[in-house]
Amino acid sequence: MNSIKIGRISKFEKVFCLCTVFAIILSIAACGNYGSTSSQNIQSTDTGIINGSITFTNALEADKTEVTVCNAWIDSNNCDNTRPENGVTFRLLQNDVELESYTMEAPWDSYTFGGLDKYDENQVPYVYTVTEDEIPGYSSTDTGDRFVTFTNTLQVGEVTGMDLAQIQAGNYSSLQGTWTEVAYAVNYYNPDDPGVHWKAGASSPDADTLFVSSDKIVFNDAWVVVQGNILTDNAGSHPLLFENSGISLVASIPDSHAVAINWAVSFCPKGAPNALQPDNGVIIDNTKSLIVIWTSNMGYTAVFAQT
Repeated sequence: MNSIKIGRISKFEKVFCLCTVFAIILSIAACGNYGSTSSQNIQSTDTGIINGSITFTNALEADKTEVTVCNAWIDSNNCDNTRPENGVTFRLLQNDVELESYTMEAPWDSYTFGGLDKYDENQVPYVYTVTEDEIPGYSSTDTGDRFVTFTNTLQVGEVTGMDLAQIQAGNYSSLQGTWTEVAYAVNYYNPDDPGVHWKAGASSPDADTLFVSSDKIVFNDAWVVVQGNILTDNAGSHPLLFENSGISLVASIPDSHAVAINWAVSFCPKGAPNALQPDNGVIIDNTKSLIVIWTSNMGYTAVFAQT
């Protein structure tokens, strides 16, 4: 008959036991440091010791819930920089009463409102909804319940009197009318006041002019003439490259390094946003259709509104 001898624990056995206990402590610390981000609606349970380590499983508590919101945009990948610089604010409502809010900024990922009670003190379920603050120039729709997606669509407004497809094809009949200079910008290369600066109204002493016929656009008595896909200045004729975002149209000289003076002409329909960023308190709104003439000569820009 075999027997088991019980004697003193050897030094080797003591060291082995201490190492095992130390490994368990390290495993517990590791689970605490590298597990899921802690939250008031997360509880942890251990599943036992496996190979000297304790494994913890995180799960939502039965009486807690969460709501995730995200943004989607339909605006030609923000080609005209129309998305709000200060972000978009979402508001979480509990039974139609605002509970908390969050402002999301670029890159417009997602955000989760966590730690939300499922029931009130009478075990009646709470109803959670999320609203999005109004975004100027956009309409918004939302889908989902616990995972809510807000789709923001850029509104170009009433595009009256400007047909971008026709303009690109060289037909300017949608541009008929009077064009008046409403703002201009220039860089005087003044070391004491560097950069391009804006002024409202017409340039002085002589105002810039813009005349449009059914097949020709003439700037400043033929300084620049646009016909179809050709721009002509005092250096000759240059082919134009058109970029149609569906919101605005830009015609530019593709090989800008091959010309002494570069030009670009932008067409912004009434109601559409524009990418102009004037200083000096100059405001260029979109209540009228705009044609913008830009040249690399002193960084000059002239803005004309259809009247």
